[in-house]
Amino acid sequence: MKFINLCLEQNNQLVEEYKLKPFVSFIRSQGLHESLEKLILYAIALVAADQSVVNNQVTTEEGLSLIKDYIKSVGRYGATPFLYPLYGTSELSQAYCRLCAVNNGVYVLRRTVKDYVINKETNKLDGIICTAGQSLNTKFLITDFDSLPAFQEAVKNKYRGLLRCVCVVNKSISPSNLRNVLVIIPPNTTPFNNPNSIYLFQFDRSMFVCPTGQYLIHITTPSSQVNGGKTASKEALSSVVEFFFGKSEENLEESKPSGTGLESNTQEQDSNSEPKHEISNSCVLWQAYWTQLLREIEAPNSEKDSALPSNVFVCSDATVGLGHAADLKEAKSIFSAICPDMEFLPTEPHEELDEEVLREARLLQQQNEAANS
Repeated sequence: MKFINLCLEQNNQLVEEYKLKPFVSFIRSQGLHESLEKLILYAIALVAADQSVVNNQVTTEEGLSLIKDYIKSVGRYGATPFLYPLYGTSELSQAYCRLCAVNNGVYVLRRTVKDYVINKETNKLDGIICTAGQSLNTKFLITDFDSLPAFQEAVKNKYRGLLRCVCVVNKSISPSNLRNVLVIIPPNTTPFNNPNSIYLFQFDRSMFVCPTGQYLIHITTPSSQVNGGKTASKEALSSVVEFFFGKSEENLEESKPSGTGLESNTQEQDSNSEPKHEISNSCVLWQAYWTQLLREIEAPNSEKDSALPSNVFVCSDATVGLGHAADLKEAKSIFSAICPDMEFLPTEPHEELDEEVLREARLLQQQNEAANS
């Protein structure tokens, strides 16, 4: 608690001294135990990369910002700082579509971009022609990478890999049968030997993502590999599945979803043969591994150096993991470029101010500490 209060203090001389130094150095300057150091870095600041590697280290300024984000979220909508949408994260896009609609946004469905109208003198996009042949004038275009086949070579981007595993199981990972659970495995944890944090999410029927009595498991970890496919993901994450849900037979083929529902990890048996046990103490009903390619758009050095029209904004692939801070930051950057004099997602009058939220969060922490002492 003392360290958290230090992180929240304004104009602290020690904080200013370490501002541009590694956050892990700032934590160690407080004489905290190694286990507390990992808790702060990977479970509160939610840093994914191994902070013992110099090139991965976040600065103290960045780390304190992450700590404040976490503390501001505690107690705001419940006991935890996390929110998860019912029916899955695809509902987030629908929420923003609704926000756009109530602010006079117009949607045109079942049509895509067929061609672009470019003003070669100004290097600006004057409009688009949709697949229905209709010409639509525009001042700005915000799009994803795949919708710009004519300009893909002009879009500078860097690639990141995300190793993923999805399982359906019939048993909670929690001894007390908690329904919705988040597990964070810090880097270099035995027996996983993971170079980055591994995130495991468990959701049950209350989130409307699986049938009653079953649990949906998402396991992810960042990776420098972008072409590893199923092999890289399975090598990195299968030990996590085995640790929490039991070990399957080595020759067990990965099950595939069918049109009638989820198939369990069992092979068809001959009616006259004795049943074969294909799973040893495993509660996994279905699982899949893959590597997801994420493209992060890099801004051109200058408008003159870019073949991309100056009023076209390309979005990175959405992040997958904990939170959408990077997506929000990119959205704010694009909004500020288009509407420099307008506030981005203005706070509603009935919402609490950040300072009030911080005070409530501190009070809640004090009450939790008193109850556990």
